[in-house]
Amino acid sequence: MTKLIISMELARFTGTLSMLRNSNVPLAEALRISSKVMSNRWMRHVTEEAMQGVTEGVSLNQALANSGYSRPVSLAWWPVAEASGELDRVLTLAARNQMKEMENRVLFGVAILEPVIILSMGLMVLPGGACHHASDT
Repeated sequence: MTKLIISMELARFTGTLSMLRNSNVPLAEALRISSKVMSNRWMRHVTEEAMQGVTEGVSLNQALANSGYSRPVSLAWWPVAEASGELDRVLTLAARNQMKEMENRVLFGVAILEPVIILSMGLMVLPGGACHHASDT
């Protein structure tokens, strides 16, 4: 469940950050706004610390590293993207990837729960059905 929450938070964060950066919002301001869409307090705090670092002139990658944030694999390319001036494009790709990852986690969870729900419903109906038929004879 924790991985699902992290995926949801990162999907919201990267999607918002990508949209703001593609609208030419300065990085520090985009980070400030993007941090507000996250409900996880720790992730919001880390993002706000990174925003402070960016405001002080530190790169986004370094600011995230200084805040104690360990990026998932899907965000590991930020340093190269930032150094090459491709951060906005990479943010868009990262947002798409995070959304797909979140959707896959939800679908996996539903796929696991579906047989359990069907079995539970069958067990609830079966005893009632068996008793009903036995009383008819």
